[in-house]
Order: sequence, then C-alpha cells, then structure tokens
Amino acid sequence: MSSLGIQLRASRDRLGTHQTTFVRETRAAAAELATATRDTFRAALGESQEAATAFLTRTRAAGLDLTQSLRDEASQVRSALAGQAPRPALPELPEPAMGTLVARVDRLAIDLQKKALGSLHDGLGRLSERVGGELDRLETTPEPAPVKKAKKPKAKKKGKKAPKAPWEGYDAMTAREIVAELGDASGSVRDAVAAYEKKGKKRKTVLEAVALRRAS
Repeated sequence: MSSLGIQLRASRDRLGTHQTTFVRETRAAAAELATATRDTFRAALGESQEAATAFLTRTRAAGLDLTQSLRDEASQVRSALAGQAPRPALPELPEPAMGTLVARVDRLAIDLQKKALGSLHDGLGRLSERVGGELDRLETTPEPAPVKKAKKPKAKKKGKKAPKAPWEGYDAMTAREIVAELGDASGSVRDAVAAYEKKGKKRKTVLEAVALRRAS
C-alpha cells in the first residue's frame, strides 16, 4: 500500500474516533439535561405540595375559628333572648314569638356554618384534584433512555513481522549506495536485499542490480 493510502486510512480512522466521541458526549449531555430538568420540576412540585399543605392547615384552622365564632355568637343571642344573660331593655315578646325568634337565630347560625364549611370543602377538593393530577403526570413521565456506551474500535490485527534490514544503516542508504555494496556481497546477502526491497520500497534499480549479480 502506498504512503498516501496509509495516510488516508489513518485520517479516516481518526475522523471516525472523533465522530464517535462527539455522539457519546452529546448523548451524555442530553441525559444530564433531562435529569436536571426532571429533578427541578420535582423539587418545585414538592415546594408546591408543602405550600398547599400549609394552605389547607391554615384554611381549616380559620374555618374552625369561624365556625366556633358563629356558634358563640348564636349562643350569646339565644342566651340574651332567653333571659340567661344581661341584655338591653327590649319590649316583652309573647312566648310563642320568643320561641320563633330563637329558632330563626339557630337556623341562621346553622345556615352560615353550612355555607362556610361547604365553600371550604369545595375549595379544598379542587386543590386536592389539581395536586393529584400533577403527581400522576409526574409519575407517568418516562425516564430518559440510558446512554449507550460507544463500542471501542477493534484493534487491527497485526500483520506479519517486517523482514529485517540486510545490514545496519540500510534504510538510510540511497539506491546507488546499495548497488555499490552489492558488488562484494555474498549470495545470501543479495537474497536478503531482494526480499527486503520486495517487502519495502521496491526500488527497481536495486532489484535489477541483484538480478544481474545473480546472473553473473
């Protein structure tokens, strides 16, 4: 194979390695982004849940206070009307009228309690549905696909071991210098030169010189 072919193959291998690295790093970065986004959303939802719990607790406490206040006010009104507590001078009402008025006050207190508790119940129900929907949607969100590790390129099989140079410094010599050395070289050295050139540079001048020495 020519030196240009070797360079082109090496360049192709390097580009393939860089491309594989780019794909691997891109997938890893995308997975990290998806994980960070999911964790951020879960953290925000957790804070929303805590805020919703605090809202429910405070609203329930306020509703209970309102209910108790309504009961206390109704009790005071009933006590005042029934003569169990000091009250400003009012015209005396007949007993049937007094009972009717007390019943109306009780009814009004009960209606106010029902209305307040009903509004509170509806609001809490809607809030609970919204929180439950967000939790369901979060649970059904698919996990990002795991990043597949890029396969390492298989190592090229080593070819046959290159033949050894006929003598030390051979590779640094020019074809003319090698031909000059062949004049006094033995047959085995000439054979070694021919074999080495056929596997290496394939210099025509050297190969023809070996053939001429063999024929002479």
